[in-house]
This record gives sequence, structure tokens and C-alpha cells, in this order.
Amino acid sequence: MYVLKEVPGKCKCLAATQDIPKSTRILSEKPIIRVSEDAPDSPALRESMRRQADALSPDQRRVFLSMHDIHASDSASKMLDIFRTNALPSAEDEAGIFLCACRINHACDNNAQRS
Repeated sequence: MYVLKEVPGKCKCLAATQDIPKSTRILSEKPIIRVSEDAPDSPALRESMRRQADALSPDQRRVFLSMHDIHASDSASKMLDIFRTNALPSAEDEAGIFLCACRINHACDNNAQRS
């Protein structure tokens, strides 16, 4: 139904390999890292991000750290910047990193929804 591919001049993204009928579940996954959507940058937030990243498997950590970072900052805030670049709503008042869903390219004219 979809494939992870490299897009020239962009990053890796999920791309449909076929027409997807309306109401088809595209994917279902749990976030690997979660924080409050409105959490301000703070030492506590950075520590939470570090603890969650340390708990990831080596493959999950590699994929997370390979995600795009629009801030391209120093390594001290890299995980937080990757999170802020890629996080999606995951629960009421929470955002999360999803290994597949965060690779979906999106536009303002929604043609898929989270449920």
C-alpha cells in the first residue's frame, strides 16, 4: 500500500504505491516518544526526551535520529528539535514520534485523518 522512499531534495517519506480506497486504514502504530504538546523547552523536557530516547531499541533510535530537523542546531538540542519538526498529535494534549506516520508528507488539504 505504501513504501518508504528517498525523495530527491527532500527526506525519506512514505508514498502510496496504489490508490487507497476511502476509509481504508493506512497504518496503526504507537508513538515511540511522547511529550505534552505545549511543553516549553526546559531542562526537565530535555531530560524526558533523553530518557525516552535511551529506552529505544538501536533500530528505533537510528530511525528517530535520522528524521528531518528543520532547526539544524547543536547536538544538545537535536532530539528536541527532531521531535518538534516531526511530532504528530497522539492523545489529548500530547504529541508523539511515530516511526512510519511521521514520514507521511502532508498538505493543508487533508486527505487522511488520525483516529
